[in-house]
Amino acid sequence: METLSQNAQQALEFLIYATIIMLIIITVFLVKLLADLSSLAKSLQSLAAIVKHDLGPTMKELKRALININSLTNSTTTQFSSLNTALNEGINILSSSSRGVVSKARVVVSSLKRGVLAGLKALMEEKRTK
Repeated sequence: METLSQNAQQALEFLIYATIIMLIIITVFLVKLLADLSSLAKSLQSLAAIVKHDLGPTMKELKRALININSLTNSTTTQFSSLNTALNEGINILSSSSRGVVSKARVVVSSLKRGVLAGLKALMEEKRTK
């Protein structure tokens, strides 16, 4: 029994040493990970500062460009609206004047028709009398 307990004691000692070694290795990796994370945080901070510094003027210029585009769009919309209104007024004027021209043309055509028919009747009567 004593040998069994001695074997168990050796196994337990081996297990304790292996656990201590594993804890040391894990601790070393955790310290390295924390150092890398700290370095990464500093790099991200400097990157954010650089981006903020460099993108500030670009964002201002982009804002000015968007304002100019918006004013250009509004101006174009206003011009197209006034053009549309003018075209509608022109179409209305042409429509009303064309109605007047058509009615006058009807009168002229009917007068010409009556005149031509009267002339043809007179010509026919003259031929009959000869």
